[in-house]
Amino acid sequence: MPHRICIVGAGAVGSYIGGWLRHAGMEVFLFDDWRDHVDAVRSEGLAIEDIGHHLDVRALPVFTFQQLSNWEFKPDDYIFICAKLYQTAAAVAAIKPNWHDGIPVVTIQNGLVENELADAFGPSNIIGGIATGLNVELVRPGMVRRGSRRRAQTVFQVGEFESGRVERITELARILSLVDNAEVVHDLRDRRWRKLSYNALTSGLTALTRSSLHHVYNDPRAHEIMIHLGHEALLVGEAQGNGAGSLLGVASSGWLAAARADRPAKDLLLSAFLDEAKKISQHYTPGMLLDTLRGRPTEVDYFNGFIARTATRLGMAAPHHCLLARLIPDNFGSTKPYDMAELHRMCLLAQR
Repeated sequence: MPHRICIVGAGAVGSYIGGWLRHAGMEVFLFDDWRDHVDAVRSEGLAIEDIGHHLDVRALPVFTFQQLSNWEFKPDDYIFICAKLYQTAAAVAAIKPNWHDGIPVVTIQNGLVENELADAFGPSNIIGGIATGLNVELVRPGMVRRGSRRRAQTVFQVGEFESGRVERITELARILSLVDNAEVVHDLRDRRWRKLSYNALTSGLTALTRSSLHHVYNDPRAHEIMIHLGHEALLVGEAQGNGAGSLLGVASSGWLAAARADRPAKDLLLSAFLDEAKKISQHYTPGMLLDTLRGRPTEVDYFNGFIARTATRLGMAAPHHCLLARLIPDNFGSTKPYDMAELHRMCLLAQR
């Protein structure tokens, strides 16, 4: 195939995408700063559990990207950034020396870092991608496991931040459909806020309580917290012009009603939470929990912290997001998790 795909930040998501594209016959390069992972892929190949065999994929330390003096990008190459959000600046620094204008940079990251990328590469070169329902984890160096089934519905959504390059995002959607279902969208900013809200709904709770995502979606005490997290996120999104929001298939008005203790609205969200739990393996360990267990930094500042700061900038309050953003750094590296009931009591105090 003509495309060369360079993936900077080859953790679980980057490796999963790269593995499936390599399985489809594309030329794929993985760049990552976890040397054990890079070495494992180079020596044994990349293992994707639902493919069933090791794949011959080029893996390199991320700093070598800028040392590829003979590298000549072609017009149909794509650079994917799948790095952790706090590693975005390092990814940009690695890419920039060998990059040239016209080569698209695709952010498939969970937070809203497109302005940072646009400053580095120009707005017309940035494509936004959303991955929903992958639920992948790097279980050991060189091996990726997916915690959900490949879906009948859309997993990847891609769009332009600046209009006018429809053929480019159509081709990108075709490429990503080799991994799972993909579509072109024209309301990218609204959808990226919705994905941010989705991640902020549960990631902090899994990290603080050391609970699986499956468990959180089944826990009634977590439900009470999630109702307020979702309501606050949607309200802040609408206030900054992201359009009428929905989350887990429930409109913003439904989240507001549930936050006000409306029984039918709470029952509707309870059903949505339990439906979400059914889609996720009981053994899947989400990224923020995995980072906490391994003593690494988390993305909380780009999830709950970002929503809290945006609320403050708009003269609003998002007390539940503020609380989680504060507690996770306090709990960083701790061996003692919070009990969900204790966390629920703290959230009730935060509402006052």
